[in-house]
Amino acid sequence: MKGRKYDMEKLEASGKMDVSVCSRFYYTQQDFFDELTNFIENHNTGFSNYTPAFVVNSEEDRKEFLNECFEARAQLTRIGMTALLDELSVMEDAAIHRNMKEFADGQIKYGATMEICLKLVKDSARRWVMSR
Repeated sequence: MKGRKYDMEKLEASGKMDVSVCSRFYYTQQDFFDELTNFIENHNTGFSNYTPAFVVNSEEDRKEFLNECFEARAQLTRIGMTALLDELSVMEDAAIHRNMKEFADGQIKYGATMEICLKLVKDSARRWVMSR
């Protein structure tokens, strides 16, 4: 890949991403931004569609949710999204233990963390484009 190395100082300072993992796979800012955007488009809507009651009470919905978590976990590990992995674990545990309140709390935190991560990357991308 060609292009400027991704400047991840602000992302690292935020504690929302494991920069050492990110940098192994994504060498340019646009590559990383594209991958994160793609992840959010694929998973944010999916997770927000699950209601705690369905995941906690329905075997079929719980199985489907945990399968989606498995796929998301692989992508999040690859791009170093440690904060989102933490919130995903909360939702997975709550689904397994049928805890409606913890699932709802994890879902809210997951959505909020995802917004913060995307905003940090967008801000970095904007600054990088303006500096060229």
